[in-house]
Amino acid sequence: MSTGPWGLYMRVGDTLGTAHAQVLALAPGVAPTSLSLDPVAGYLLSRIDGHTNWGTLRQIGALPPHEVDRLVERWLKQGVIVASASSAIRTAPPGASASAPKPPPRPAATASQAKPSAAPAAENAKPAPPPPPRPREAQR
Repeated sequence: MSTGPWGLYMRVGDTLGTAHAQVLALAPGVAPTSLSLDPVAGYLLSRIDGHTNWGTLRQIGALPPHEVDRLVERWLKQGVIVASASSAIRTAPPGASASAPKPPPRPAATASQAKPSAAPAAENAKPAPPPPPRPREAQR
C-alpha cells in the first residue's frame, strides 16, 4: 500500500483481501439507465461486467480506491450489484431469459434440393478438355 493525495491506495501487484477478489455483476433485473448516477458513478457502474473483480475495479475506476469501495458497498446493500467468489458471473440482460439461447430453425429444403439431380456427381465428372490451341500469327 502507498499513500497519496487520496490517502491509502493499492498498487498493481499489492495483495488484495478476499472481498476485493470477488467478481461483481449487475443484479438480475436491474436496468442501469433507471438509476440516478453522476457521470463518475455511471462510469464505475459501466465497468461492472460480471468478469472484473473488485480489486481491479479499484485500479481502473477513475476514483480513489476508498470511493470505489464506498460506491460498491452501497450498491451491494441496495441490491444493484451482486458479488461472487467465482471468476465470472453469467447474467442475462434485463427482460431476457436466463436459459441458453435456442439455435435458429433450419431452412426447409426446396424442391430442387429434395430431388436427386440427374447430373453426375462432381467427383465422378470428367475434367473439362483444354482449350484449343491459338492460331499462330502470320510471319512477316
